[in-house]
Amino acid sequence: HIAEIWFKPKSVGSSIISYDTSECQLIKFDETIIPINGTREASIIIQ
Repeated sequence: HIAEIWFKPKSVGSSIISYDTSECQLIKFDETIIPINGTREASIIIQ
């Protein structure tokens, strides 16, 4: 789970959200850093 995106749709339809995670990282409980490289996409479908 990388992100939560909240919004209020104004109509029905579908779309794709893309976001760049090249500047993101996870820090584990032992402070080990894990880089998150690349981009992610999410499909949004409003009925």
